[in-house]
Amino acid sequence: MVEMIGTLAITGVLTITSIFGISYLFNKRSANQIMEDARLAYISAPTNVCKNEFEAVEFYPDSGKPIHRYCDPKEELYIRVSNISDDVCALILDLEQEGEFQLYAYDEYTRPTCDKEDNALIFAFGDIGFPAISCEDITDCPDGFYGVCDSDGKVCLECSLTQMPNETQDKCLEVACDEETETLCDNGEAKWCCPNTELCTEEYQQCDQSDGMCAYEFVGEATTTKSYDCSYKFVGEATTTKSYDCAYELTTEIREDGTETVRPKPIEGKTCADSSHYCNLMYADETCSTNASKSTAIGETIYGVCSPMGEANTSCPVVTLRPDKIMDVSDACADPSHYCNLMYADEWCGTNASASTAIGETIYGVCSPMGEANTSCRLMTHRPDKEMQVIKPCPSMTYCYLKYADETCSANASASTAIGETIYGVCSPMDEVNSVCPVSKK
Repeated sequence: MVEMIGTLAITGVLTITSIFGISYLFNKRSANQIMEDARLAYISAPTNVCKNEFEAVEFYPDSGKPIHRYCDPKEELYIRVSNISDDVCALILDLEQEGEFQLYAYDEYTRPTCDKEDNALIFAFGDIGFPAISCEDITDCPDGFYGVCDSDGKVCLECSLTQMPNETQDKCLEVACDEETETLCDNGEAKWCCPNTELCTEEYQQCDQSDGMCAYEFVGEATTTKSYDCSYKFVGEATTTKSYDCAYELTTEIREDGTETVRPKPIEGKTCADSSHYCNLMYADETCSTNASKSTAIGETIYGVCSPMGEANTSCPVVTLRPDKIMDVSDACADPSHYCNLMYADEWCGTNASASTAIGETIYGVCSPMGEANTSCRLMTHRPDKEMQVIKPCPSMTYCYLKYADETCSANASASTAIGETIYGVCSPMDEVNSVCPVSKK
């Protein structure tokens, strides 16, 4: 008895499987026949059929389904097939061949869902897209087409999810937001606008309100180094020369007896600053290259070296000339009361500049108060953007002023924040440093 029941059960399963298999084969044959008929109806249509007076013609080819040729308002030819069962419709949808035709649901302005007993499919051959929908005004257009009616051709336009209708509802334009009050959101498939006070999400036309807080995860090691303040590019060769300390002009003087004598007269601003030194007049030029002649004429200048009283110092100071005309400013000091004390050969103040700096190289320095020689480079802690991963962003037109170690702003972040830790901040206007936590976080 048990064996008989088992045998009957197996027989029943095999029978049902066979029925399903036969049904699938019939449906697939019908699907192939419908596609072939639609293709035949398209390629056998008269040339320029849509540019002449044309009425949709119904005929019954091999598939036995009603097939119509018809033209849309843009004079594109489409093939409509009616009375397709849901199973056959689903097979046709699976067999849709990209590049040969696309399928649309008739009178629904959408892709077919094949959920009816008598589905009607639109075959669009080539890349002509969905059949155009005629309209007299925007109220004639379906919602899926954004109610846009082309004012010229009276055809409903289908704006994509990255577009929007213009003010007169007759053209599709790329989505544009008010730069002062809105942020453009883009999830790769659609575009929309969110208020600047809210954040974009991945869901179309959805915005999240910001609570004013932001956060970044520290994913790279911070490094502390020194950095220059200002720099000059060396565009000419430095020259080393000698230079005088003081200078006198030869003048005539009338003695008491009325006779003339020749005497040197100090030139204002070119005397020895140290009262314990005298001007040892020796040279005929400023670079100490030629000794003064005993026959120096009246009105000429004699140059000298400031020497201690009782000594005859003849060594002119050695001066390395880097005149402004051979230095191009790369980074100047912002404070006009400071000068650029050029000292270093690199940006990190690691190597002193050489007296033989080559043309094309840059010399770096420290902005120092006039009259002082400040040589202390700034300490810089580097957290480049590539080492920070956004956890919670700020709305548009604001930046994240990172400062805190927790969401409640109860502790400032440490300069030695470890990798994997999060730094919290306050969303601040671009031109302000707002470090006040939102009321909800205090």
